[in-house]
Amino acid sequence: MTSLDELMIKASRTFALTIPLLEEPLRRTMSVAYLLMRNADTLEDAWRVPKDRRRQGLEDFVKLVETRDVAAATEWIEQWRDDNGFDDPDHHEVLLETPRLLQELVDLGPPHAGIVASHVIRVASRMSQWVARHDDAGRLSLGNVRELDDYCYAVAGIVGEMITELVGLQAAELPLARLLFLRSVAVDFGAGLQLTNIVKDSWRDAQEGRHYVPQDFLPGPDGAHPERLRPIVLLALARLDQGIEYTCSLPRAEKGVRLFCLLPLVLAAATLREVHENTVPLWRGEDVKISREEVVDLLGASHRAVDDNEAVRDLWGQLTAPLRRMRQAMSA
Repeated sequence: MTSLDELMIKASRTFALTIPLLEEPLRRTMSVAYLLMRNADTLEDAWRVPKDRRRQGLEDFVKLVETRDVAAATEWIEQWRDDNGFDDPDHHEVLLETPRLLQELVDLGPPHAGIVASHVIRVASRMSQWVARHDDAGRLSLGNVRELDDYCYAVAGIVGEMITELVGLQAAELPLARLLFLRSVAVDFGAGLQLTNIVKDSWRDAQEGRHYVPQDFLPGPDGAHPERLRPIVLLALARLDQGIEYTCSLPRAEKGVRLFCLLPLVLAAATLREVHENTVPLWRGEDVKISREEVVDLLGASHRAVDDNEAVRDLWGQLTAPLRRMRQAMSA
């Protein structure tokens, strides 16, 4: 049987790195939660599958999570087993593990299972609403920044809220004021990571007829007017900045949780920097990403800084300096 860690590698390279940093029972809980949310996202992303079928699939998925009916899930996945409408075979494979993941959810026991289920249901329900907005070719176009914010909340901001509730359960000694602050910026933590992915994939999505970044903010052909993308890059930076405050407000004794939050934020900031500095190549179809060597360096720097808030903020300041200079130039 494929382990949860192996499924995580298929679902997300980033979270496959960060979830093992957590201690039990949070590690297993977050694995089950992420994999279930990945399955909802897989159904939303399957643009070659007719949107009415995807909406029904998401509605059925919500009922399965509500009831945690493993037998019904075993029947449900048969309709997807031989479906060729999924772009990523690894994500398709994880979708077919839904019955096993529901059993894992049951095995978590209360209150962890209840927290995970409630947030997975919220994500899948909102994804169903967004699928209803797709055109007949399975493509979504967001018209303005408010819609972009709403979309990021639906698919990632809710995840930040779930993480905060689970952390609050584990760190029972956390002062109420600190917990309330974490709740106040939890949405930004999740949404900033999602918005970074949207910016990074904006050219590819546009070529396929999807526009998560509103079209007014997209560069022209071959990268003409790259400055149009900069406000969305800065919007992502603002969300990630709040994510750093979120991380610094976590108890220092919870080093694994802090690393779990810090690592994706640092990698996202480096990705935003690359997009800012290489918008024209990105919009000429080049693959813009951070190098493996820098990933290794950033992982090491994050491990060294994680339990010292001043060191975290120093690392963050160095990493985001080019983006802040761009923001100052835009407001001059």
